[in-house]
Amino acid sequence: MIGTVGSDARVDIARRHGASEVIVTEREHFPSRVRELNQGQGVPVVFDSLGKTTLKGSLYLTRPTLLHYIATREALLACASSLFQCIRDGLKIEIGQRFPLAHAALAHRALESRSTTRSTLLTL
Repeated sequence: MIGTVGSDARVDIARRHGASEVIVTEREHFPSRVRELNQGQGVPVVFDSLGKTTLKGSLYLTRPTLLHYIATREALLACASSLFQCIRDGLKIEIGQRFPLAHAALAHRALESRSTTRSTLLTL
């Protein structure tokens, strides 16, 4: 898996979460670096949370949302049950920042500007 981060300060986070290679987008040209890492080829799929930076050279692009995976209430309950069981079994979820729900627009701007790390939590 090739991960992308906005700065060198985040490379270790990406590696701890499973990236075997990490592209630092503030100093590396994403399409060129992907081809360098992949014998001159693009990649079969990009799970995109960056936007246009990662679009170039992919065979398939997806920007998955909750509705792609959970279309019915039954599916939602099954997925939630599975997630909570993983947490009970020791899954660690790292919260990087919290925003009150009233400041959801600020949270969105922080995500959009890529100034966040780990999970972002909206609180009541």
